[in-house]
Amino acid sequence: MNWKIEEGGIMEKKLTKSDLFWIFMRSNLQQASFNFERIHALGFCFDMVPAIKRLYHDKAEQAAALKRHLNFFNVTPACAGPVLGVTAAMEEARANGADVSDGTINSIKIGLMGPLCGVGDPVFWGTLRPITAALGASLAIGGSLLGPVIFF
Repeated sequence: MNWKIEEGGIMEKKLTKSDLFWIFMRSNLQQASFNFERIHALGFCFDMVPAIKRLYHDKAEQAAALKRHLNFFNVTPACAGPVLGVTAAMEEARANGADVSDGTINSIKIGLMGPLCGVGDPVFWGTLRPITAALGASLAIGGSLLGPVIFF
């Protein structure tokens, strides 16, 4: 456990760099559980598991925290990092007794979804994907076996 003792002898729950690293690593698998009802919500829950296990030790609290993140979530997976970081920080504050409601956490997630999709979709799917596809096609026409790999 990573506990920090405050001045008054109160133990504060803290996320470690390792927790944040594993949240990042799990975020690379976010689209593995894509569905048309909640888009990436289940993947977001999977990403948050290291933080939730660190901050909440009671199974009922862990279940409630996971249910909090099962609401609709849709953001370009490459841009999900800021949402994960802010949400992990809010969960940490809540676990330490701050007055952070379920609605506040969901409102922040919803507020960040639009701008990050607005930037992420055009950059990754509208710019980088066509450029790599053109590069892959030109390599494939030249006879390179790397061409089809880059194209797809």
